Amino acid sequence: GGIDLEDYDRGIEDRNLKLPDKYLKNKTISSELHSSLVKSYAVGDLNSDSNPDFVIVYQDISGEKVRWTYAKKENYHLVVFQNKGSGKYVKQFSYDFPTPMIYIGKVEIQEVTGDNLPEIILWTVGAGGSGYTEEVEIFSRVKN
Repeated sequence: GGIDLEDYDRGIEDRNLKLPDKYLKNKTISSELHSSLVKSYAVGDLNSDSNPDFVIVYQDISGEKVRWTYAKKENYHLVVFQNKGSGKYVKQFSYDFPTPMIYIGKVEIQEVTGDNLPEIILWTVGAGGSGYTEEVEIFSRVKN
């Protein structure tokens, strides 16, 4: 199912998505989330092993705010946890967004490049020197 605004426990600027207990109780995943707000997550098989992997986008709220915006420098992070089976997850990939972000959309796992491998897709709005920038970020797996 999709994520609705009712899934958030704060206002839109400081929203914190409530994760299902099976992810919150997982030590590998929960240890990544100190001083952070969960912005979006997705579950899907990224490596064709039939185990649903976990992708999370979170905001580190320990950073310094940039001017009058809700953005904080380099404070949004995307992390991929590979599901090894039996409830074991391993941090496989992480990405720190390089510009102050105003908004992070819903992260999706879909095949969009025609290579029959799923990609991670995320819409972002960033704060730049001359205003705001909207981007669609696509993270692709490299074939072995």
